[in-house]
Amino acid sequence: MEWWGRGGNWRDRAAFLCVCVEGRRVAASFQQAIGFRGAVNAFILLQADMPRFGQLGCSGFVVLDGDAKIVSPKTAALLDDGEAAFDDLEEHLNVLLEIDDADEDEDDADADGADAPRQMISATMAQLRAMKVSDLKALLTGAGVSLAGLVEKADLVNVAATSGAVEVLPEEMLSNAVDDGGDGSSGEGAPKAVDEKYLGHLPSVGVTSMDFEHEQCVEALRSGDLDTARAVLDAHFVHEEALMEGAGFGGGVGSRFSALESHRADHKRILQLIGSGASAAELLRALHEHAEKFDKLYENAVPEDAFVAPLAERMSVLTSS
Repeated sequence: MEWWGRGGNWRDRAAFLCVCVEGRRVAASFQQAIGFRGAVNAFILLQADMPRFGQLGCSGFVVLDGDAKIVSPKTAALLDDGEAAFDDLEEHLNVLLEIDDADEDEDDADADGADAPRQMISATMAQLRAMKVSDLKALLTGAGVSLAGLVEKADLVNVAATSGAVEVLPEEMLSNAVDDGGDGSSGEGAPKAVDEKYLGHLPSVGVTSMDFEHEQCVEALRSGDLDTARAVLDAHFVHEEALMEGAGFGGGVGSRFSALESHRADHKRILQLIGSGASAAELLRALHEHAEKFDKLYENAVPEDAFVAPLAERMSVLTSS
């Protein structure tokens, strides 16, 4: 939303509003991380003012017209469709604003920061019931919060596994590795290209035990033994969810607007990928994307030294066997 609001086709034609359902503290943490120069960062003051319907932004956006009337109650969901969900929202805006492809190309060429990749920001957003612009004043976080600029998504660069730039993975992973659309090789019989981003470390979440377990999950997937990898991932997910719940992150179990429940749902999605026959390379990608979209969100909510001993010991047994 920050990217849409700062440049390109919609900068001066639409307003972008992020409404946090987790209160001032979480909204302020997003302000510090993202900046919000192009979008409005807001939060709901009272439980009684919570929307009567809606969902988190990763499940789809709501689109209102100039009269604050809802014209699209739910666009495509990032959780279901990936970045295609962003295209869906843009198509809704283009129709509403009567923007054709020529206008879009011209505006994008002159936009501030138009060359930057789309921001993969998993900001919490709920659908809004129709309201007047004046009613939004109570939701603003204020100008006193420090601006830290944009959090940019790293470029995804495919590198042939035989080029020496990345480590060659086990044959079980290379059989279905992601390529760049070509044959991904530098010679006959060479393995397909593997995105180097998914071979490295997961981004730190600022919680020592979780950073350690994330590395164990990556190593388990890199081994190509999916039975072991499933057991390691399952133990980690249970541990991580327990830490988030214990820290009060995400609205708690059963909350209608719950970042914890969305996080848990993505854990289930990854485990289902294993059961559906996904390759280890595909699972590595899913794990990295999960870390960027979900795990980074609890960085300031879960204590750095948070630890659940029985589950952590189970992780240790699994990864050392």
